[in-house]
Amino acid sequence: MAQHTLETVAQDDYRTAGQGASVFGQVLSAATVGRLLEREGEKLQAELFGPEASVQAAHAVPPNPPKFLIVSGDGSRYRTNLADRPRGAPKTARPPDEDRDRGWRENKIGVVIRAEQGKVLPDGQYLPPTEVLKTYVATTDDTHIFGPLLRTEFDRRGGQRCPEVVWVSDHGHGLPELRTREFKDIKLNVITDEYHTFERLGECARIIKGDTPAAERQRRRYFHGLRDRLDRGKTKDLLRLLTAEAEARAPRPAQLSAVAEHPAAHTLWTHVFYIEEHQDTMDYPAYRAKGWPVGSGTIESACGQFGDRFKHNRMRWSPENANHGHHIKAAILCQDGRWTRRWPPPVPVLDFPAALLN
Repeated sequence: MAQHTLETVAQDDYRTAGQGASVFGQVLSAATVGRLLEREGEKLQAELFGPEASVQAAHAVPPNPPKFLIVSGDGSRYRTNLADRPRGAPKTARPPDEDRDRGWRENKIGVVIRAEQGKVLPDGQYLPPTEVLKTYVATTDDTHIFGPLLRTEFDRRGGQRCPEVVWVSDHGHGLPELRTREFKDIKLNVITDEYHTFERLGECARIIKGDTPAAERQRRRYFHGLRDRLDRGKTKDLLRLLTAEAEARAPRPAQLSAVAEHPAAHTLWTHVFYIEEHQDTMDYPAYRAKGWPVGSGTIESACGQFGDRFKHNRMRWSPENANHGHHIKAAILCQDGRWTRRWPPPVPVLDFPAALLN
């Protein structure tokens, strides 16, 4: 009953999960479901990421070590029941509208993927890596907590003995610092998510060619020109073009805050600086030739799955139970069977002859 209830609450609200226990002849209150989530979330976190689990993962020798792993992380949002008041403020406190706290907080989600390399076909079509097995990590804590969790999961999956590890991300949410801090002993092949950069180029095109319906055709052509340069690894050519457009609107600033009063220039320089900083991780033709991924679609999909449960407008979470819920949903999503192994096996049902059932 506990397993069924938690699997339901990972998808739906407490009330629905409690009513779902009726298949066992009981109905649980929302408060009981909340206590169950808290209890099992704490136990699960200790089992998978406690001190003993971390030591065991670091020294684990998998019987079938992976040859290729993809690691990715991202951040999303969830909504707490602290909406409209700052942390620590009494429940009666209600600040002015412009200062109201809407209860939004950031979560962290990571995935470790065992995969087979992709390949480029003779006609030039690229087949991305085939994902064989995925496991997830999720928490509402900051990157200093999330980092060790992701590293423990990486070690558990045999990452220390994997000859080829690729890290794909958009470099947001403190992930570069996390990568440097937690994976300093691992040779990571870092790739900037190409599709995230496409979004930046689309914003540049809207500024340079206009965002009106009349400019749509010209804007689309310009965007595809920028995208083609990035896709073919011509980042220096791309940077020359965008830098010239940014300089036409404002001289190169020492800091972005210097052009804060010029929104178009500020946006263009923001994207120019981003590409300059990460251009060494944007050699997409070389990555495809090696069979590596160029996008982080899996982690984006995972953020969407967590968002469906924790981000919905009508849902409010206590910070503690939100964290427990993230651990439980991550374990359920893991493809290695860790969630079902936690629970007793189902009670076998006898097969009665059909004649006896009539």
